[in-house]
Amino acid sequence: MTEELIDLNALEEQMNSVNKQIEELKRQNIETSKKVFHGAIAAFFKMYPEVAAIRWQQYTPYFNDGDVCEFGVHPPEFYSKEDFEERDFDYEGNSWHKPSQWVYDQVAKGEDKYGHIASYKKEIAEYEALEAELGSRIHEINAGIEKFEKVFRSIDDDTMQSLFGDHVVVTATPNGIDVDEYDHE
Repeated sequence: MTEELIDLNALEEQMNSVNKQIEELKRQNIETSKKVFHGAIAAFFKMYPEVAAIRWQQYTPYFNDGDVCEFGVHPPEFYSKEDFEERDFDYEGNSWHKPSQWVYDQVAKGEDKYGHIASYKKEIAEYEALEAELGSRIHEINAGIEKFEKVFRSIDDDTMQSLFGDHVVVTATPNGIDVDEYDHE
């Protein structure tokens, strides 16, 4: 009987050792992810100064129709200087991306049975204004946005929660990152 207790004590010590290793790996993951992510943000703003801010929401929903409520990170939105200064954070689209052909077709048809034509026209006008202002540079910016989004998606939700928290909206600018409480429901 004493031999069984000794074996259990040894197993407990092994598990404690494994748990310490796991905690150290988690700490290293957060530290490395923070450096990589902050580096990606700094590089992005240096290469694309026309973009004034990147914002996203991350939170655990309070209700999910009876399903488990799980933490999630929403896709980032990219804002021009004008939109950022006006605090025009409507999350309805990204004026840097050319609207889809479907959006152009809906406006051309003029059918508004779902009440979206006004927002489609606004989306087209915002993009065309940026395109007129920036010319072909807008295509370079879009390519940069796509690359940044790829880095963004590569960071798992647990890491993002550890970096920025839950029930927050995160705003990255060339001056740094602000994390604010977010009331999502």
